Amino acid sequence: NWSEAFQTAGNYLLVALATISLTWRSMTLLFRTNNINDVLFECIRTIMIVGFFMWVMNNIDAVLTPIVRGFQDLAGLAGGNSDVSASGMITNGTKAVSAIFDTIKDGLFGVELSADTLLKVAVAGAIMVLFVFVAVNLLLVTVSLYFIIYGGVILLALGGSDWTRSSALNYINAILAGGVRYMAMVLMASMTDGVFQSCLDDFTASSGVETWMPLFSLLTAAIVVFLLITKLPDQLAALVSHIGSGTGVSATGFAAATGI
Repeated sequence: NWSEAFQTAGNYLLVALATISLTWRSMTLLFRTNNINDVLFECIRTIMIVGFFMWVMNNIDAVLTPIVRGFQDLAGLAGGNSDVSASGMITNGTKAVSAIFDTIKDGLFGVELSADTLLKVAVAGAIMVLFVFVAVNLLLVTVSLYFIIYGGVILLALGGSDWTRSSALNYINAILAGGVRYMAMVLMASMTDGVFQSCLDDFTASSGVETWMPLFSLLTAAIVVFLLITKLPDQLAALVSHIGSGTGVSATGFAAATGI
């Protein structure tokens, strides 16, 4: 409901900017060329551009939101698991900690804790912290993406003027970059979930001295999950958003190529 306020304000702002821009451009063309055809062309061009941005602004759920869902579905299809969430990451960390504590529960409440027990507690804590960071990152990306879509929709109104149109295109570009980032996080989480579960099963099946190698394999898998999910998505999003990248097509370049 709160997005409707942004949409209403955006519609007024879009029309106001388009009116100012059209008046300025028409007067400039009349004085420069004295050709009514140029003015008519400018009017038709402005109406088409304003219509496009107004249509997108008033149909967010039908235009922009499906883009994000499409990226998520594509990642789930490619990774084999579309049910990726922050709570799922916390669950994975909890399972690992529970499995580790099951191996040390007898010596955990003794008068003196052995070095083995302390080391396993430290590993369990590290794994839990890593998965908490992964869950927080996933949650922040999800929340910020939908806030940009619904809260930043007023930026589409800036498409009504030649002077501010690049900001509207940057808004669409930001949504695409956020969708790619979210897709990469879901894909990495889906692909690494099987590896982590396999390491967890190996640790659960081990006993005695044989638990150390599976334990460190479990810690390594958690570190890999953390690095892939928190680092790689930003690099892929940079290819779309043109942030930190020397290649790509900027919003200004797109506007110039399409004549808007």
